[in-house]
Amino acid sequence: MKKDNVLKILNRLATLLKKKELILFLDYDGTLTPIVSHPDKAILSLKMRKLLNKLTFLKRVTVVLISGRSLADLKNKVKLKKVVYVGTHGYELPEGMIFLRSDIFAKQRFLYGFIKNRLKRTLESTPGLLLEDKKIILSIHYRMVAEDKKEYVKREIFGILSPFVKQKKLLLRQGKEVFELRPYFSWNKGKAVKKIINEVKGEKSIKKMAVIYVGDDETDEDAFREISSKGLTICVGLKEKTLAKYFLNDVDEVGKFLDFIVKLKTGKRIKW
Repeated sequence: MKKDNVLKILNRLATLLKKKELILFLDYDGTLTPIVSHPDKAILSLKMRKLLNKLTFLKRVTVVLISGRSLADLKNKVKLKKVVYVGTHGYELPEGMIFLRSDIFAKQRFLYGFIKNRLKRTLESTPGLLLEDKKIILSIHYRMVAEDKKEYVKREIFGILSPFVKQKKLLLRQGKEVFELRPYFSWNKGKAVKKIINEVKGEKSIKKMAVIYVGDDETDEDAFREISSKGLTICVGLKEKTLAKYFLNDVDEVGKFLDFIVKLKTGKRIKW
């Protein structure tokens, strides 16, 4: 099914968004910042920071940043007070709530330590591999590996990880040039989104609210699935396989969409 760029249907969205209370979910990497070679280089631009700050001060608007980054890292990158932060793909929720039993956590930390040692021994002579231990999730980035080595590195990584996946000791998700290991139980961005929506709306009907989710990665598909019948789902970058109903081409277009929301909610003139 052909998808529309959401910027082309803003006139249709105006009536929906202007009067309703809005919950706006935004991914970080690839959505608010471009994808870069190293996670530390994903810095929020001044323009995007100002837009986010304006959104947080709008009446009846809740801004939720939901990222694969750890909660602490996400907060440190954004540094805005009136934002709801959700880290580690939904495992870390506001107030430090982590959906992980202590017995699972102990076993998982042992497995992560074993896997990291295996990866370091096997691929120590291959520059560019980055292991990012987020405590709950272990991310293995290979974006910086030389192009002629990437297929070899992917095969080696998968060979090390696959026994744990087959034995259902860990879950494996693949993103943009990254493998992510997580605990083997059912929790994801979609379930985190559902929980946050329920807490924000309280006794209010979901029909009286507008829900928007903007994301670019495979892990955002769980959120697209969760709110497909409740709100507006937007994928950053046009993909053939996505559950999102609409798309934006890049981070610049995300900025334009957020600017539209600010102007709409503050009554400023909008050029279609």
